Amino acid sequence: MSAGDPASLVRPHLREVEPYTTARSSHTGGLLLDANENRLGTLVPELGEDLNQYPDPRTPELRSALADRLSVSEGELWIGNGSDEGIDVLLRALVDPGDAVAVVEPTYGVYRTRARTYGADVRRALLDEDLRLDVEAAAGAAAGAKALFLCSPNNPTGTRLSREGILELADRVDALVVADEAYVEYAGGPSLAGEVRADRNLAVLRTFSKAWGLAGARVGYLAAPAPLVPYLDLAGLPYPVSKLSSRAAVRTLERSDEMERRVAAVREERERIAARLREMGLRVLPSESNFLLFFVGDPGRVQGRMASEEDVVIRNRSDLPRLDGALRVTVGRREENDRFLEALERTLDQLPDAAGGAGGRP
Repeated sequence: MSAGDPASLVRPHLREVEPYTTARSSHTGGLLLDANENRLGTLVPELGEDLNQYPDPRTPELRSALADRLSVSEGELWIGNGSDEGIDVLLRALVDPGDAVAVVEPTYGVYRTRARTYGADVRRALLDEDLRLDVEAAAGAAAGAKALFLCSPNNPTGTRLSREGILELADRVDALVVADEAYVEYAGGPSLAGEVRADRNLAVLRTFSKAWGLAGARVGYLAAPAPLVPYLDLAGLPYPVSKLSSRAAVRTLERSDEMERRVAAVREERERIAARLREMGLRVLPSESNFLLFFVGDPGRVQGRMASEEDVVIRNRSDLPRLDGALRVTVGRREENDRFLEALERTLDQLPDAAGGAGGRP
């Protein structure tokens, strides 16, 4: 394998596997008696009278809409069951037991968990002390690895990693650099998807779960080098996206103006919450996502009391490297954000010893 040849990273035996051809890969019209479907129809026609029939595995309408939006070719797209399946299918295509996978941390735990599920040797590259991308540390961890996972904007810090640094890694290391852009709509600026090409070790994960509001539909996608995509299809399932989910995604894309309005509202609320947290004397990280990371002295006690006494649930992220004392809160509706802020203030007043230290109240 070598930098600039993404298909060379594929597991060798996968090159010998003959792809499975589904019934819908060959025919999508006419009297379809080729797939052993229930020809008497679905029991829930109100959800779509064609749900008794398998979907087109190529998801052509959604694929075309995404290609236009991202300015990539349809051959550079893989669509599946959320970006989590995108992570999984990449690992299935690339990783044999004992292969190395690098992860830039602190970050989303699924990269490490799924890589270990496939028997990978997972290497850690830490963000620097300011929680920015350390290109040299990432390159070192990626040496000899099959993939390097990073998230930008990063979960749970909310910070966007250096675009130039990610592209430097993609052009420099042998590993496939996988940039997870689940939160990119909240950051503004261009996606890295337009930087994907056949001679660059870069793949970009995207999702409909965040800004598009379709977490329950489970639709995600990858922009990946065209020579790599057939192997992702091979490693994936025959019908990766349901008709209902595909339709939901297509219709949602038609409402991009409303999505942008909602993103703007989240950004405004995000800055309002951050200002209030700082007024409470708390350290808050700058965020380009739909959540904020802030710090207290005893995050377990603060989170626990918020849940048990205030019925407000936030996430404790203090178990991750460089994040001692960290709590993460999602930006909600204004009234939800007010409820969170009021609950947090009461909690900190009642647990003053748990609030201080670790970047929290002095």
